[in-house]
Amino acid sequence: MTYGIMNFEFFSSGINEILSNSGLEFVIYDQEHGNISYEQLKTLSLYKSMLSITRVPALKYHLIAKSLDAGINGIMCPKIETREQAEKLVEYSKYRPEGKRGLAFGIAHDNYDRNVDSNIFTSINSKIKHLNNNIILIPLIETALGIQNCEEIISVEGIDMVWLGHYDLTDSMGIVGEFENKKYWDVVDTFINAC
Repeated sequence: MTYGIMNFEFFSSGINEILSNSGLEFVIYDQEHGNISYEQLKTLSLYKSMLSITRVPALKYHLIAKSLDAGINGIMCPKIETREQAEKLVEYSKYRPEGKRGLAFGIAHDNYDRNVDSNIFTSINSKIKHLNNNIILIPLIETALGIQNCEEIISVEGIDMVWLGHYDLTDSMGIVGEFENKKYWDVVDTFINAC
């Protein structure tokens, strides 16, 4: 079992160490509903005691690539409802050939490493492969349409896990907050079976 937390409000520079020392293995910093700035995100990503993930506000290239360039380990993206959107999440997050993220090296995401060996082609390609293999991508499935398409979303190469957004899901179903409603549990079962 892996334990983590979603952080909406507490962004002091020591929070990763505090959370890690309490036994947690990952933290998700919320840019959608929380008030974390890009500069805070960049500072927090430097503390490597645990995995740092961010929930971006939307499926937009500049939000995803900038967060990853800041050194964050993964992206949670809200309102993923289709296979095509999940494919865009991978495309925006990974370098070629898996995606189309723009290249930038010697910055936060690769620990400001400017060292490349005499064969720069081999060195850069090794770095790209390492970075692509160490990004966690999490579509947030939180609508009835997302549930309808969750098997296709989950099947996209490069998606590592999915997350159920229970409040927005019930809202999209017209039963906001009714977590005892059989309709809600039926779609939860659909989600679990797809996983």
